[in-house]
Amino acid sequence: MICAAALPDGARYCTNCKKYQGWFTRFLGGLNVQALVTLVPIVTLAFVFVKDQFVVHGSDVRVTALSCERDAIRLAASNIGDRTAIIKSIRVGVTSGAAAPNKSYPAQPLKNEDDPGKQLELQAQALKVYDLIVLNQQGQRFRLPAATADVPNCTYRLAVQIVAFDHVPDPKAASCPCPVQ
Repeated sequence: MICAAALPDGARYCTNCKKYQGWFTRFLGGLNVQALVTLVPIVTLAFVFVKDQFVVHGSDVRVTALSCERDAIRLAASNIGDRTAIIKSIRVGVTSGAAAPNKSYPAQPLKNEDDPGKQLELQAQALKVYDLIVLNQQGQRFRLPAATADVPNCTYRLAVQIVAFDHVPDPKAASCPCPVQ
């Protein structure tokens, strides 16, 4: 009953207040539109706060060797995470068969003339393609060995060190076959 008038048993309509009596009408009668409008931003902020407590933010970098030549390697790096990552170092090792690399050489990207300061920064949801040159111990450009008849299973193995948003080094690897000489 909404108006507090006495109703006979089983009556659904009040002749005093001219309203139907039932659970839905009682529910709607107690609603305050201003209170509902006030609750919308509070519920939204609570949802965002709870979501941020459970969602882990970070970078998620994937690397792939696109092409390998003796004097240059093309590497694609994509960050599918939601935070920026930095490529700390890239090393190239040469293996024959399943053996571990005999030697590892540092590699660096060719200079990016458009944005030289941010060439090793990988933004969130970004893909970059790097043209790498391999350096010897003296820091000079170096040609990697090629596959020969003596070494048919030659592979270039790339070890990429990523510094993620949480500052923990994250090693990534890629490989490609050596070019045939």
